[in-house]
Parts: sequence; structure tokens; C-alpha cells
Amino acid sequence: RGGYLARVGASGAPDDVEDRYIQQALTAYVRGLLDAAAVMLGAASEHLMILTVSDIGAADAAVQVDADRALQGPAAGMARFARAYFFDRRGQLPRELRESLDTTFTGIADLIRQARNDGGHPALPAVDRDRVFVLLQLYPDYRSWLIRAR
Repeated sequence: RGGYLARVGASGAPDDVEDRYIQQALTAYVRGLLDAAAVMLGAASEHLMILTVSDIGAADAAVQVDADRALQGPAAGMARFARAYFFDRRGQLPRELRESLDTTFTGIADLIRQARNDGGHPALPAVDRDRVFVLLQLYPDYRSWLIRAR
């Protein structure tokens, strides 16, 4: 647990909201509450997305209205906004972020969101232990990408 939290914190200490969700995701995973773990990891990811879209809006007046609109909607809309923003400015990103935009940002975000939906909706399939394990392992890299891009 401590090693995992150190990996998460390597890109900067999580704020209280993200830390709460990560702690709950880990506890749920260890106790075999896999749907709960997926939902909590998704909540941590959504929190990062809210921070990212807020930072984009604050830093770029040309998209502030669109960012504010995205923040008022569902998480999928925020992710679409951030994805479009970063893709439109791909050439301005540092090389390592540009080269991992599709995989680390878009790919991992989609996997986490899908697992959150699956784990939190009774009509969708439950998540299994391996899937949650993989997502927990990917989360620190995803988090680091977002923090560096912000």
C-alpha cells in the first residue's frame, strides 16, 4: 500500500479529495470489493479531469467559456473537451506528452471511465480483480501525464 501511494505521489501529493478516493479504491480492492474499487478509482480520475479542465479554462481565455460549459456537464464531456484541447495543441506539448497522448491520456482515461461505469451500474457487467489491478497500476502514469500537461 505504501509503495503504491508513493508511486501515486511521485508526481505531486494528491489533494484531500483525490487521496480519499485513492485510499478507498485500495481498501476496496484489498477487501475484494472490486466494483467499489473501480468506482472510487473512477472518481479519483474524474476529480483530476475537473482540475485539468478548470486549469485549461483559467490559462486559456479563448476556451474559458467552453471549459466552464464542460465543467457543468458529465465526466465524459469534460474528457472530450480536454482530449480535443490537447489534440489541437499536440505540437505544443513536450515530446514525451505528445507521444503518449493517445495511450496514457486518452487510453487510460477511457479504460478507467468504462470500469467505473461497469462497476457502478447494475445493468453492466461487474469488474474482475485483474481488471482493477491493471487500472490501479496504470493510474499513477495517467495522473502524472495530467499533472505535467496541466
